[in-house]
Amino acid sequence: MSEADRQRWQQRHREPREAPPRPTVGWLGRSRGVALDVACGQGRHTLALLELGYHVVGVDIARIALERLRARLPREAPVLLVEADLDMWPFARDALDVVVMIDFLDRSVIEHVRSSVRPGGRVLVDTFLYDPAAPTTKGPSNPDYRLRIGELDEMFADWTVLERATFPGDGPRDAILARRP
Repeated sequence: MSEADRQRWQQRHREPREAPPRPTVGWLGRSRGVALDVACGQGRHTLALLELGYHVVGVDIARIALERLRARLPREAPVLLVEADLDMWPFARDALDVVVMIDFLDRSVIEHVRSSVRPGGRVLVDTFLYDPAAPTTKGPSNPDYRLRIGELDEMFADWTVLERATFPGDGPRDAILARRP
């Protein structure tokens, strides 16, 4: 990711953002495993994963977002925050129980996500869908940052699908929870 991209994300997180977590996080259930929140931003899903009992690694390129998240964390929370460019994937193979990727799509990261989950581990992807027949005002305007119809099924065709949903409306979304064989 370029320095201009990093600055753009820094700017986007200048103001505090408080939004509820996506309901799909509930698909994961309670656990004591290690979960990675990819592009965690100011942490709405990191906090939800903590409430579910996970030890959480939150990674984002925007330092200001991570600082805002750190200020919201309980004092002894089992959370590690990592400022990183996901183009330089910093996680080992088979290291994580769960990876959550919400409101973020970088196709070059998907294979890293898949390999970082241990066998039997799960991946939750929930992000915006591109439907050329349904113009939208929510989410990225560039279709390269939206899922194509059926793309999640292709990405996880060799995994066990545990949950699957499409959410229509202004800013349609697609979501999957899949288990690695």
